[in-house]
Amino acid sequence: SFSADASFVVTGSTDRTARLWSADTGTPLGRVLDRHDGDVVHAEFSLDGHEVVTVDDPTGARTVIGGDERNIA
Repeated sequence: SFSADASFVVTGSTDRTARLWSADTGTPLGRVLDRHDGDVVHAEFSLDGHEVVTVDDPTGARTVIGGDERNIA
């Protein structure tokens, strides 16, 4: 999923991780989001672009705000 300004991409993976990337260079940014309990089946940016929400199978949604990760489901 692309950020609203199309400068970042967030991806989810079957290795139970999500990752933020530079859309311009394809370079990974920040740390790997690896606290998921299952495959990351969905990842997207909030409308304001300050949060990333991921969904893993089977436990549900998790949000990352400024580097702080928390369960929301």
